[in-house]
Amino acid sequence: MSDSFYRVGGTIQPAGNYEDGKRFPGIVDLNTKMIERPHLNIDWSGINDLLDSYTSDATTTATIQAGLDSLIPPSQGTARIWATPVPGNAFENLAGVTANGNITADGKFDISQFDNPGTYSIKPSNFPECTPGCLWYAMSIYKKANMPSAQMGYMGTCYINFRQQRATGSNGLTELFSPMMLRPIEAFVTHGTASYSKPAGLSETFNDPRAGTYFSTDQRPGANGYYSTSKFSYNDGIWGYREQAQLDGHGEIPYFLANVSATYGGETFGIQNYASSDSTAHDIFWSGAYSMTYGDDNLRCFLWTVYE
Repeated sequence: MSDSFYRVGGTIQPAGNYEDGKRFPGIVDLNTKMIERPHLNIDWSGINDLLDSYTSDATTTATIQAGLDSLIPPSQGTARIWATPVPGNAFENLAGVTANGNITADGKFDISQFDNPGTYSIKPSNFPECTPGCLWYAMSIYKKANMPSAQMGYMGTCYINFRQQRATGSNGLTELFSPMMLRPIEAFVTHGTASYSKPAGLSETFNDPRAGTYFSTDQRPGANGYYSTSKFSYNDGIWGYREQAQLDGHGEIPYFLANVSATYGGETFGIQNYASSDSTAHDIFWSGAYSMTYGDDNLRCFLWTVYE
């Protein structure tokens, strides 16, 4: 169930101080004008339907990229896939390629989209019931387990909104990871046919003020947001969102998405390498009711955003 609330002039966050740069301020000014630049205005439902239409597991990254291009007009910016995590190559083994916005291989991230924030500046967010004008990225996930031969099922897309990081027109992906710190997040989710727990086409907003992400406190990002050109994270990581939790792939309970054998305790979406290795990153956690472990060929994940 989505968690909406009325915003007031400020909120007091727990543990409101800085600790080694990992905590966010206790007082958050929610009246700060966040949206001075033209903001995102795209067809979320149309994008969801398009992504749901890709059912062959031979669907290429280039095909999905072309689909996004067809639905996002130039007036709204340019959508680009910037990483393609898969089991075995999702965090520590997610290697960089210089793709100049045209990544094609699975298990890679596009170095050029991190190294050139002037060229790849993120379009200010505008998700329903989320803080507008922020940096963001989308995570679209497909499952391959329990599907007919040579097919995959679209779970949905989780748009992760970094509610305290303003999109200025000159900043991009780097600021989502460097420096390593706790970043408060919200989520807007659209569900696909393979969601199971929710009907296809349903959209939900999650703005629990306790939710945040470190990604991994042992990522060791450089100035451009990644550890090295051969591995995105030095150690561990989490792509996703969970209510009531501050996610850290290198942390301890309750810093992970969920345990495949445990109750979630809140809505959660994503994949993780939780204090382990990328060979464990084959579980999909989706909407608090579905997780699975079916081996190393279980999922495909596409991380993307829209640039100005």
